[in-house]
Amino acid sequence: MIIRFFNFLIKPQIIIFTLVLVIAVTNYQPGTVLSGWDNLHPEFGFDFNLKRSLFAVWQEYQGLGLLGGMGHAADLIRQIFLYLISPIIPVQIIRYFFHFLMLLIGTLGLYYFLFFLIPKNHVMRKWGALSGSLFYLFNLATVQMFNVPFEPYSAHYAFLPWLLFLTIRYLRLPSLKNYMYLVFINFLAVPQSYIGTFFLVYILALSILTSQFLNKKNFGRIAVLYLTVFIINAFWLLPNVYFIYKKVNVNTQAKINRMSTQDMFLRNKKFGDLANVLLLKGFWFDNTEINSTGNLEYQLQDWLGYFKDPGVQMTGFVFPILAIFGCYYAFKEKNRNSLLLLPLLIFSFSILANNAPFFIYLAEIFYKIPLFSQVFRFPFTKLSILHIISLAVFYGLGSLWLSEKILPYRKINLLLILFIILPVFYCLPVFFGKLFYYKVRAEIPREYFELFEYFRDKPSSDRIANFPQYTFWGWTFYRFNYSGSGFIWYGLEQPVLDRAFDVWSRENENYFNEISYAIYSRNLSLFEQVLKKYQIKWVLFDGNVISFSNSRELYKDRLETLISSSSIIRPVKSFGPLSLYKVETTGENIRLSNVLPVVSPNYISGNLDMAYLETGDYINSTGSRTETDRIHFPFRALYSDTPGGLHEFDISEDEDEYVFKTIIPAEFRNQRIVIPESQPADFLEIDRNDLAKTAKKIPLIFLDGKLIAEIKENQELSFLLPNFFNGNLEVRIPKIKGYYYFDSYDSDAISTINPFTCEKPDPELNSYERIIEFEKPFLRTSSIDGIYCLNYEMNNLTHQFGYLVRVESRNISGKSLYLGVINDNSKRSDLEIYLPRKKRAIPEDFDVSYLIVPPMENYALGYILNIRNISIGRSETVNDIGRISVNPIPYKFITGLKLVKDGINPFAFENINLSVNHPHPAKYIVKFSNMPRQQSTLILSQSYDEGWKLYAVDQNIQNSDFLSFILPSKNGIEIKNHFKVNNWENGWLIDGSQLSGKKLLVLYLPQRWQIFGMTLWILLPVLLFFHRGSHRNKDTS
Repeated sequence: MIIRFFNFLIKPQIIIFTLVLVIAVTNYQPGTVLSGWDNLHPEFGFDFNLKRSLFAVWQEYQGLGLLGGMGHAADLIRQIFLYLISPIIPVQIIRYFFHFLMLLIGTLGLYYFLFFLIPKNHVMRKWGALSGSLFYLFNLATVQMFNVPFEPYSAHYAFLPWLLFLTIRYLRLPSLKNYMYLVFINFLAVPQSYIGTFFLVYILALSILTSQFLNKKNFGRIAVLYLTVFIINAFWLLPNVYFIYKKVNVNTQAKINRMSTQDMFLRNKKFGDLANVLLLKGFWFDNTEINSTGNLEYQLQDWLGYFKDPGVQMTGFVFPILAIFGCYYAFKEKNRNSLLLLPLLIFSFSILANNAPFFIYLAEIFYKIPLFSQVFRFPFTKLSILHIISLAVFYGLGSLWLSEKILPYRKINLLLILFIILPVFYCLPVFFGKLFYYKVRAEIPREYFELFEYFRDKPSSDRIANFPQYTFWGWTFYRFNYSGSGFIWYGLEQPVLDRAFDVWSRENENYFNEISYAIYSRNLSLFEQVLKKYQIKWVLFDGNVISFSNSRELYKDRLETLISSSSIIRPVKSFGPLSLYKVETTGENIRLSNVLPVVSPNYISGNLDMAYLETGDYINSTGSRTETDRIHFPFRALYSDTPGGLHEFDISEDEDEYVFKTIIPAEFRNQRIVIPESQPADFLEIDRNDLAKTAKKIPLIFLDGKLIAEIKENQELSFLLPNFFNGNLEVRIPKIKGYYYFDSYDSDAISTINPFTCEKPDPELNSYERIIEFEKPFLRTSSIDGIYCLNYEMNNLTHQFGYLVRVESRNISGKSLYLGVINDNSKRSDLEIYLPRKKRAIPEDFDVSYLIVPPMENYALGYILNIRNISIGRSETVNDIGRISVNPIPYKFITGLKLVKDGINPFAFENINLSVNHPHPAKYIVKFSNMPRQQSTLILSQSYDEGWKLYAVDQNIQNSDFLSFILPSKNGIEIKNHFKVNNWENGWLIDGSQLSGKKLLVLYLPQRWQIFGMTLWILLPVLLFFHRGSHRNKDTS
């Protein structure tokens, strides 16, 4: 009895379970929630989070609403599982439970996979499988993937071994049972596809495997395999493909990605050398964060200390050496199943080793493939799991072969036992609570859950603006040991305007530009107008949010002053440090308005919507067919944070003036130009040495080279434009110098300023030299794995004015220069960009970049121009910094300049009551209490997207969602005059006289792709029947 019990205990599966249980016990911290970095928390509100996954194409809760760019629907299966176990697993530990469960499932998957690959007659079969599976559990790639746990990472770890195992088994041993196992595990693996690139890794691995089976005999079952995978995944895959087709550029051009993508690629490449790849060390070992004392520390600080031990370091090289023996053993024994994984090992190693001799050239070939270069920008997170699966298989085989060679014919092979234990020793800190980064074990205060409960009975479409919003990065630090992308929207059904969503939406990004400008310029009127423009119903001020770089940049006191001074914002309730306010004057998410004026040009990025401030609601010019006023702001988006500078116009210069140039649309011939009232100070140059000595420098306006206006102070001008031929409009702004002016040549800064090492304290190289070339002095900065900074201090510049910053630079190698304009009052960067890397016709020439800094607080002073020469890894960065000048410009005058084409005055608008039913994010049903009798504008306050459709439907028609989305022609008459309103919303021109007896149906039609994908599941029983029939026929024959 005792011997039988002992034999049970030493079963490999029991050993794996016990080790994972010990990991769970030692890494669970009572009283905390596993939350931080990127996290999913459907357990905070299963009802509406499940609904979001069922209708996942339009992500209404993400700020202003957006087309989902991730596999949001893919999380549905995981959420259902969590919901089913939630009665027995407390909310506080359900995320701990899930990730520990994924560790267990993945390790068992590798065990059974390797058990299948090792010949059945091998006496040590199960122990060889155990050695490989424990390597899969205890290696540095696993540690890094779980250190800041994210559900798709963990699901990928758990199910990829099973997917590969059951695929090979099905192809080798085709049967109904094996096919059903494969279907089942493919369903369970769907949550990995929340990050779509993990699904691509799976398909890539599948392609490499199936290509080795490809012949006439196997073609049918391979086709069935791919069809099955597609059918199971189509419900999230088709919407994802739609996003790639329609909006992938939004993601790649988002400011967060523009500022970080190249850095992340270089950090991956830094760890792409041979030693780091063999040791499975990725860029996580280089990642730093600010700790509670304000100092930088490595995320894997404890692991770095552990690996200083030479014995531990040398142990790391044992695993790839044994894997090489495993490859030899597979060839020697002609183990066809194991050899199927060798191409996977070679492929993954080649991409990970993108900075190693020979492999660097293979990686360059792969990265020349456009889609490949986008998908695998960060190769370690995407390919490390596939790599360690292949490595673990060959490690297990190598353990068997070497232990047999050295200690043959032993019933208890001590060398094999050593190989089983070795990975456990190598990752010993796991048993001391070091699996998870300490900042992802957060004690979320109860006040947040009280806030969630408060909003339970509030309208689900009420939009919440959360503050502080001091940075574009979408990464928030809290007092309670949390740093990450955020979590409150998992407990709130209402949309939250957080920066975490900006990477998927230009409209969200523009909201941040506008609201942050209103706050940091302390402009109450502008702040209220932005709240109104974006239909914000609630303001949430979170006192737990902190900034480690500088607490002043949060602007908490000034934000509180703005809120308390507002006549449209009233306090509602406090939840400890959380303060909730109600905005009283914003409209509904669907509303009727008069026929609106048309404003041009359209713009992508800006911080001040002058059109909305002057006219209220308006139609963007594209797609509109109305006969109302048309207004054109030639220099509408003067502020720009894009690397190329400006959008709708050009800037040139001569010795004495800057010239802002644009083309006037032909429709504004002989129409009015309105020149805004300007203040005398806007054009005043004050002598730096004698403040009483001043000079006026007045802008001039030219059309097709002819002067048409000279500006007058304190007076608005309005007159008809002369007839023009080309419509070349120029505003010539004299260069104002004097007291509020900076020039690095005049101040001798170029010859006296000294760069300094910043952020990264131990660079391999930071150096500079002063050079004079063609009588022009400049500074050359060079860095290798370091950051070199320069600060040009401009303490006397008043924030009352806007400024044009002119920078001469030349990129020699590596990254281009980072430039930040630090507001000396808020200690925040009002502008952050990387200067563009241009191809110069003459290599010796300098690039000239023009950047605009808008006016901020009236009585504040001082800016710091922060320039950084950044190198990551062994790639040397060399940049030349030439002349830098900063001139004040009449910002409000330039942005307020407009052309007006008067149209037909709309009728007085009658008040119409709407009844709106909003059953899910992709559908609205609108009924009228009394039908409007004239043309009106129906406005839907969701981000503009051409996928939104409007139908006029008979009152008595009740179409199901399936028919409404799959067969939209059955919905009724489509109203096609769809346009953008207020540079972000959807609008349609409707004629009330044609809508008698009808209701309006608003659909986000791309939701059909998810519905269609789910409908395909009914084909799976057909495939099962096909398998049953085909195998029955084989048995009969």
